[in-house]
Amino acid sequence: MTGKVAPGSRELSEFYSARTGWRSGGEERMRFRKAAALAHVPAGAAVLDIGARDGGLRGFLPSGVKYQGIDIAPEFSRPDVLIQDISKGIPFPDGAYDFVFCIEVLEHVPNPYGTLGEIHRVLKPGGVLILSVPNPYHFKELVWNVFRIPDRQGHIYGWTRQTMTKLGEMNGFRLERFGGTYLHPPIPIFALLARSIVYRFVKTPPMQGRGVKSSATKCRSPGSATPRPGGKPSPTAARWSRPRGLPSDSWRRPPSCAGRLGWSAGCAARSNSSSCTRTGGSPAVSALGSLAGRMS
Repeated sequence: MTGKVAPGSRELSEFYSARTGWRSGGEERMRFRKAAALAHVPAGAAVLDIGARDGGLRGFLPSGVKYQGIDIAPEFSRPDVLIQDISKGIPFPDGAYDFVFCIEVLEHVPNPYGTLGEIHRVLKPGGVLILSVPNPYHFKELVWNVFRIPDRQGHIYGWTRQTMTKLGEMNGFRLERFGGTYLHPPIPIFALLARSIVYRFVKTPPMQGRGVKSSATKCRSPGSATPRPGGKPSPTAARWSRPRGLPSDSWRRPPSCAGRLGWSAGCAARSNSSSCTRTGGSPAVSALGSLAGRMS
């Protein structure tokens, strides 16, 4: 591709239509075999195959799966393969699929972040994404880079395992495992030297308030000293204590209030206020809250 090519444009579709014959049966079979082994698709599962071409993946899945393919090139149109440029979105409802396969496609997509967001949307809770991309450390990639051989396949992006893991996490996926495809067909190889890496991601539950539980209780901010009006006992007197070294009319909440569940970021920012929302946070936040309680 040369010049400016917009996502969803006719030029993008024509580029891949001109390359429908660019394929290696041996490479495809090894990719599909590895992807199916990582997926463990049960019979009857709803499967979406992105970049399906002629639906070759289906031969590696159990009989009885509810298969739907999608591809950009009109030449691959068939009853179970929809022609659609996924850079414009995936035209299926939320939570429609148990498994999504995206084999050697994401590196071609102008907006991979948005595409993963769409995949996350169409997957059911706990659904599985099987994602395959070229390995930047394979000898072909290294040779092409050293000798500045121009790309003819439409590759726009490349990812290491670390960056692919992060991209998945940013879109609500957790990496479970990964594996390599082949050194060169028919030679299988471990991931570091493989031509492609296949990742198994799982859709994680949506987070509320960046991982904070929605159930909240009202609690004083950690270590805050608050005078009891008139120094008289209150109905919640058992929940208050008077720190040593402070006047007899100064009282505060017990440290355990901060340490049990941790404090939300908003609570820390409003530490001078009289009331704060305590919510479940990460173990690190919880540990910091506990430490703050012990030091106060």
